[in-house]
Amino acid sequence: MRISLVTGLALILAWNHVVPAEERPSIGEKVAAAKVNPKPGKSKRPNFVFIFCDNLGYGDTEVFNPKALQKTPRLLQMASEGMIFRHAYSAAPVCTPSRAALMTGCYPRRVGLDLAGPRDRPVLFPGSPRGLHPNEITIPEVLAPEGYRSICIGKWHLGDQASLLPTKQGLDR
Repeated sequence: MRISLVTGLALILAWNHVVPAEERPSIGEKVAAAKVNPKPGKSKRPNFVFIFCDNLGYGDTEVFNPKALQKTPRLLQMASEGMIFRHAYSAAPVCTPSRAALMTGCYPRRVGLDLAGPRDRPVLFPGSPRGLHPNEITIPEVLAPEGYRSICIGKWHLGDQASLLPTKQGLDR
């Protein structure tokens, strides 16, 4: 079973096996090699984890700062077994528009979840009739035909009405 955990910004890409940091190929090299020469018992495609945290600074985890005040041993383990992306940008400074951008690959304004109106709130609150429109194509919807399963754990913040829940946006749970 392939599982992609989607809660936010791509910080770590966790692969199926451990490779020392100095021997890690690029994503393109790794995917190409897996397609041509898969190892017995190994998945042809990588598992990956998106971790999206509100108000997390670059130096707040040990992965990026060994002197971080909060110890993050599980993130360190995942980083040692996968890839670390050091250059990522959020499309907005608050949760709803930034999550909409991550899930769709579109600017928040393109999917109607931005800071557009003078009276609009940038963040959806419980009971809001708005949310990520079910017709928007999301990362899980693109990955599903490739055999990936997806789950959202934690804060969704893209709509809490029945038609806007994660399971209506391509996530399995």
